[in-house]
Amino acid sequence: SLKVLVGVNFDSSEKLPLLMIHKSAKSSCFKSVKSLPVQYEANKKAWITSSLFKNWVVTLDKKLYRSNSTVIGL
Repeated sequence: SLKVLVGVNFDSSEKLPLLMIHKSAKSSCFKSVKSLPVQYEANKKAWITSSLFKNWVVTLDKKLYRSNSTVIGL
């Protein structure tokens, strides 16, 4: 099972980095891939947990802060 979290702003002018969640930390389907253009996380049930979501938002907020933007609510 694979889950992907997608985020954009209201008018879709800014697309956020994808968060991909899979059951295994090193999936065999990605063994020949050197890097992914997404943030990849592993979870036994491929669910997005509150800690995975929080880490994604905090990482995003740090990136936006450097460009003088922020995530609402933080």
